[in-house]
Amino acid sequence: MSKRNRRKREFDVDSFMRDKNRHERREQRERSAERRQSLPRRRISSGSHAFLSAAKALLLFAAVSLVGLYGMILTFFKKLPGKTNLRGNRTGFRLPVIAAGSVILVTVLFAVIFSFTNKNALEISLNGEPVGIIKEKGIAPEEIYFVTVKKLEAAVGYPVKVAESVTVAKVHASKSDIISLEQLYAQIYVLYTYRVEAVRITVDGEVKGTVATMSDAEAMFGSLKDVYVQEGLNITEIAFVEDVRAEEVLVANKFEIMETDEVYKELSGYKDGEKIYEIRKGDTLSKICADFGINMDDIKRLNPGLDERSILRIGQQIVLGVAKPLLSVRTVAAEKYSQPIPFESEIEYNPDMYKGAAPKIRKQGVNGQEDVVAEVTRINGEETEREIVERTTTLEPVSEIKEVGTGQTPPKQSVGTFILPTRGRLTERFAARDGKHKGIDLANTKGTAVYASDGGTVVSASYSGNFGNLIIIDHGNGFETYYAHNSQMLVKAGQNVAQGELIAKMGSSGDSSGSHLHFEIHRNGVAANPYNFIN
Repeated sequence: MSKRNRRKREFDVDSFMRDKNRHERREQRERSAERRQSLPRRRISSGSHAFLSAAKALLLFAAVSLVGLYGMILTFFKKLPGKTNLRGNRTGFRLPVIAAGSVILVTVLFAVIFSFTNKNALEISLNGEPVGIIKEKGIAPEEIYFVTVKKLEAAVGYPVKVAESVTVAKVHASKSDIISLEQLYAQIYVLYTYRVEAVRITVDGEVKGTVATMSDAEAMFGSLKDVYVQEGLNITEIAFVEDVRAEEVLVANKFEIMETDEVYKELSGYKDGEKIYEIRKGDTLSKICADFGINMDDIKRLNPGLDERSILRIGQQIVLGVAKPLLSVRTVAAEKYSQPIPFESEIEYNPDMYKGAAPKIRKQGVNGQEDVVAEVTRINGEETEREIVERTTTLEPVSEIKEVGTGQTPPKQSVGTFILPTRGRLTERFAARDGKHKGIDLANTKGTAVYASDGGTVVSASYSGNFGNLIIIDHGNGFETYYAHNSQMLVKAGQNVAQGELIAKMGSSGDSSGSHLHFEIHRNGVAANPYNFIN
């Protein structure tokens, strides 16, 4: 075969191979475009990206390898142009062509593999499910989570707890697969499932409301406690009596969260209303106390002016209990103050005095003084306990000395003389008030002893209008003595008493402005000045 013909055939082969390769690449592009248009767009995981990249690289490697192999075959079989030696053999071209082909093959292969396997983007996933691919390779999952959760909280209006976790992975992606960071945030924002963070308020285990934050709950508790903080007190402890708790919870949506004012109103309300009782036939205060388990003193406190001697009318309403607040506040305050130290009494026995007669004070006692530090406990402002933690005496007390008779008790009849019936300060004289005051008033503390001014028979010991608790003693010689406003009567009508015998305790019953004894001496039915007869 001539050189011209060989060159023509070799030229034709090369042209054919180039045309074939161009045709195959065009068909491949057209088929890929048709597949992209016919199939729905879908997310491609990092694993799929890696697989496709490897497959593309392998196909390109195979194509390049075939081309290189074809070139080497042509070289070995003397199909490439070159010089011919004297024997007719072609020389000088096979080794250079093989070396050049190998270098080109390796370079192309490296470039192809790098371009299809280089991880040039980040794939973002929620709980392992891909959401999108971005080009910002340096962004951390914590930053994505923070930004998207803040956007969600801004839309909801409250702090939220998101169920999903954000993860990132480096992948290789084409430009068409990459989305912007804002698009990614928008997609994650929509896909989040969440619950709203809130604080639930309970009292003794019972739910009373739900507020937005712990600071809202603490501010509300502080306002409830401040109601019972008295100005000027050094409060060392303050707490609710009930088991009040604020616990962080997750609620389904923001509509379960209440306004703070609404919860405050609930907590500052009452758990029991005022108890009113209407008097029925046969009722007495003692019976009502027994029926309802109420203390008589509580009924008196709740119904001023009502006591055991009050006449109850059918249909009359009395208060048996007041409304109790839902929350009670216990405060402990450190208080400093001065108080008297009561003096002690020293007794000296005198055989010349009648046994049972009123003792004589030979030396007046004087109270001392001390500085005190106390812890005072109050519940809803009412004192319930006072514990003295420190005492400092500033003035020592002086003991009183009183004489007590040991002589034989006088007969329980008149001895013909009168003694002062009690100890006290004279506050009103005989014939005061334009002559209308028929006796004398001796004032002292409630419970001060009252003694018979002379021996005789008790003719009356009962409640008597303005006199209150009144005792009248007939001394059998035309004289009678009256003892009024007692807090307690210790004798009964018909009982004989001796001079100086204890008959009552001072008080303020009846028409009285304070604790005192109103004492009268009557002679033949006419009131006389007691000081004319007292020995």
